[in-house]
Amino acid sequence: MPTLQGLIVTDIHYGADYEKEIGHKMGTWGPTLVDRFVRIANKIKPDFVGNCGDNSIADDNILNSRIYRQYCERLTNQFNRLSVPFGQAQGNHDWAMATHHAGDGGTSPLFPVKPRPLPLEFERARVIFWNANPDVWKTKQSISGVKQKDWLKRALDASDKKTIVMSHAPFDTYRDETELRYIMRDYGNAVLGIHGHKHTPDRLEIIEGVPYFTQQSFTEKQPTRHLPWGAYSRLTVEENDITIERFNLMAGPEDERIFRIRKVGNELMTSVQTPQIIMPN
Repeated sequence: MPTLQGLIVTDIHYGADYEKEIGHKMGTWGPTLVDRFVRIANKIKPDFVGNCGDNSIADDNILNSRIYRQYCERLTNQFNRLSVPFGQAQGNHDWAMATHHAGDGGTSPLFPVKPRPLPLEFERARVIFWNANPDVWKTKQSISGVKQKDWLKRALDASDKKTIVMSHAPFDTYRDETELRYIMRDYGNAVLGIHGHKHTPDRLEIIEGVPYFTQQSFTEKQPTRHLPWGAYSRLTVEENDITIERFNLMAGPEDERIFRIRKVGNELMTSVQTPQIIMPN
């Protein structure tokens, strides 16, 4: 029996289409695709559903739209229909939206992502949602934050269980990337970091002995079709193996991948293959 199984989603950018420096977001598909994602989650019943953030789109015209506020409330209601534990990190667009509507720098009636969310605790593993400095509109423009790094250290130090660290921006977004990699390495229980933000093809890498997976955006436009990917993944953590099965709600199996991380002795080995599994609709 797996130690832990979860479904992962990121960068939904719900309710509006938007194309700027990073990504071509097809958020008008959000309501339909999130409905399908929630149905899948409730059918297969993983241990948890995790979201790396950027539920919203931070654009002045969109932020001031009454219709968009209704979209925000609808997404919250959709996530509330999940029958399994749910946790999410705060993205840069979520942060901008919260400060715009609430002015408090971290919370809003819309997408109420807590600045310091509680971990999801399971018998042999745990998932923590780390909200580093969300003001990351340009790579290497900012640091993750002293208080945020202290929080990450305390969260890792709080348990010896295998720990999944979910955050919005990959560590290479920050100027203090090296320090963050050392924190993840030195506590010894961080078995995987999961991120979004980049709106680029999925990326698996091992740095300082810790695997990191950066996932494609849920509503990013496919390069050859005027449709979003509907990207999500199923994460399975076992004693010496981690499997990430990446599925697309709006593309065929030829664009899906299985990423595997296997511990052999003291080394971590990775592999990628095309899946043979059909997920429920």
